[in-house]
Amino acid sequence: MPTTRFSMGRVLALLALLSSSTSQAEMVVYTSAAEFDAAVESAGVDGYDGIPASGPTPSPMFRTAGPWSYVGRTSASTFYGAGSAADTWLSTNNAGDSMIFDVFPSSVSAVGANVFSTNLSGSLVAGDVLVSFSDGDSSDAHTVSGASTSAFVGIVSDNPPITMIVTATQVSAGARWPTIDNLRLARRIPADRIFRNDFD
Repeated sequence: MPTTRFSMGRVLALLALLSSSTSQAEMVVYTSAAEFDAAVESAGVDGYDGIPASGPTPSPMFRTAGPWSYVGRTSASTFYGAGSAADTWLSTNNAGDSMIFDVFPSSVSAVGANVFSTNLSGSLVAGDVLVSFSDGDSSDAHTVSGASTSAFVGIVSDNPPITMIVTATQVSAGARWPTIDNLRLARRIPADRIFRNDFD
């Protein structure tokens, strides 16, 4: 069976970086964790192990994702655990609250997470979650729909610092809580190194 070192994720990242180098600073949005990972280096992941699976966690919270520190806070109340003790997710105590993640080190230029909705009992439920990003130059908003803990959204920016805000869209069928897992922080790979790694 033929093998190849060709990576479509890295090629897409290269094209985005080359495009941004000839225009003003911008952020590139990824909805695939694999493509996001292909565009970054020194990635760290916070899987929220250790927080209560069905209890409050104070806001703000000061945590790390691998080598990177960050601050998470809610817009009004506290965080609240969701999922199970075997796989804990991070949510809010009030459904209408937003989760805000920022105060990353200046070298962090990529942020992403698995994003979805949960119900009052902390179980996965279909719904829409709005994820807003801003950096030193621009902003972007992306809606994640459905019911999947693997749904992902992230950005790679060439102008940090970055802020990520996660908010659930409320529906008449019942309250929805914004929920994330596996927060990723990383640095973007320079365009020349993406090219070299794939075509050497």
